[in-house]
Amino acid sequence: MHKGNTRRESMMIIKLSKNDFQQNIIKHYKYYIYIITMIDYLIIKYYNKIIYPIYKN
Repeated sequence: MHKGNTRRESMMIIKLSKNDFQQNIIKHYKYYIYIITMIDYLIIKYYNKIIYPIYKN
């Protein structure tokens, strides 16, 4: 009897790791949205204060 996983077992392992990966993405997704929103807010804030007045003059 050879050691190692049968094809079916390895397929199951791949499926499980894929599900785990998707759950991790969903978990971190909220943080990504939060970070992007913060960056967006800062860009708009500093664009109006620094860059826009330079263009007006």
